[in-house]
Amino acid sequence: MGFSAKPGASGAVSGSVAAEAGMASWFALGRTKWAAKQRPWDNMSADSTQAAQLKKKVLGALQTMQGSDDENCNKDEDVLLSLLDMIDTQKELDEFEVALGDEKLFLQMKAYLSASRAELLDFAPLALIAGCFAVYMFSVFNKFAATTAEEIAAQQKED
Repeated sequence: MGFSAKPGASGAVSGSVAAEAGMASWFALGRTKWAAKQRPWDNMSADSTQAAQLKKKVLGALQTMQGSDDENCNKDEDVLLSLLDMIDTQKELDEFEVALGDEKLFLQMKAYLSASRAELLDFAPLALIAGCFAVYMFSVFNKFAATTAEEIAAQQKED
């Protein structure tokens, strides 16, 4: 069974032809997006403009939740985005939804909050790092014990 761009395609010959056709379509899609100036790092692209508009909406909703008027408003984006992480009650979440006024963007931001909190509560990376450190320390201890045993054996032969 070969790799293919189409699900269900099998066989070495048909799979490689489908994979080549799939890769060709990727390049064609890339050229099309490049010509349409859909580049995520380009400030003038449609995707960057849309992302900036969505960010502006979220920042506006956070400013509204902060309860500040335009004169005394905190305009630092990092501070306002840190307020997003402080939403922890259902009441605050409902207030953010009302202030945002966009159901699709609210669901996206709610998913972001859930994912970021789940990432903070995940102890698997910490356990993996601790396990690797324990294995490393065990190997260091074994090397130390082996060299000490060799030194003791050499001293006993001298005596």
